[in-house]
Amino acid sequence: MQKKKTIFLLIVCLIISTLFYGCEKKQSNEKNKFAIYFVKAEAKEKALSYGRDENGEYVKPESDIKSLPIEKSPILTEKDIKKFNWNTQEIEVTDEYLKNHEAKVQGENVSKVGSKLLGAKELDAVIIVVNGERIYCAGFPIDERKSCFPPEYMISDASKNTISIKKNGNKGKDLRKDERIYNALKNVNILVE
Repeated sequence: MQKKKTIFLLIVCLIISTLFYGCEKKQSNEKNKFAIYFVKAEAKEKALSYGRDENGEYVKPESDIKSLPIEKSPILTEKDIKKFNWNTQEIEVTDEYLKNHEAKVQGENVSKVGSKLLGAKELDAVIIVVNGERIYCAGFPIDERKSCFPPEYMISDASKNTISIKKNGNKGKDLRKDERIYNALKNVNILVE
């Protein structure tokens, strides 16, 4: 009889923990309307393309955006954004963000490679997520002495409180202009046209 009670309690605990995990995962995906996440270090090499084919188009990255592991916490959310200029694709962060996030990148050429504002190094990769859905992957400026093209979508520091998202090359669809991003930014009143 005691053994049956123990087994029953174990089953109940498993069901409850499964339900709790599912709810927790769903809430974390839907908590932010707009977010930028770092791709985990072990996968960042396969996240972006740094080369072009004979037609001048970017070669597809090795990994699909949906399969890339990302960090648990975003580096930037809509709560950190003062305004997002849709036409220039510039993001001005809040004073609160600046106070709470010390620059993590040290050394020479900080303004030329990576992003001091986001604490990113030159070969880091990030994923732009809207309402829990992954939209596109972006990288950061790389040292000009490296023998590769910059990533197709590149985030760089524009000023001490603003980052800029650029699309290198003019071929293919511009994922920065995705309607889901536009609607999410508009819904939280940070979009500037």
